[in-house]
Amino acid sequence: KMKIQFDTAGGIAIKSLNQEVVDIMVEAGMVKVNLAIESGSEFIRNKVMKKKLKTEKIYEISEACAKHKKLFITGYFVLGYPEETLETLEETFNLIKKVALDAIAFYYATPYPGTELFHQCVKHKLLLFDVEDYLDADYSYYKSTAEPQFKPFNIEKQDLIEFKKKVYDYIKEKRNNCKYPANYPIRYEE
Repeated sequence: KMKIQFDTAGGIAIKSLNQEVVDIMVEAGMVKVNLAIESGSEFIRNKVMKKKLKTEKIYEISEACAKHKKLFITGYFVLGYPEETLETLEETFNLIKKVALDAIAFYYATPYPGTELFHQCVKHKLLLFDVEDYLDADYSYYKSTAEPQFKPFNIEKQDLIEFKKKVYDYIKEKRNNCKYPANYPIRYEE
């Protein structure tokens, strides 16, 4: 019976949720949920990132959240793993068009020193910056949102930047065609 409001600032593991848990969280005061979707590609999400998260579960939980009209839903996505392709990006775009979201946040995969991703990028000479730059945590965090930090195997850095723009243009068009003000949250469903 406490009168509080909260959100899931760092993202929430979708596989840990179901309709009952979402309902209880909203009843407890959750006003914003950040769903850690990561990628629309099951290959990237499950084989590369090792999340063990099925696409059906993403749809199920986004719909469970969307039943609460006052709950703001953000999808978190990570772009540009070494195995990313134009096809996996298109899978992400297709998921974004179908899942119930009010906002989207993109991050570029960040090869922090000591991680498997960092070692993979060094081994295959994928890094776009000096190795020393990755030892500076502030620099790495800034770069994770600003621009790709390494080149995936089969696409260019520019492909990732253009994909992000394509999605944001899509969202902007949906907002422009909405009967509500431009800053009003809408669900991105087709």
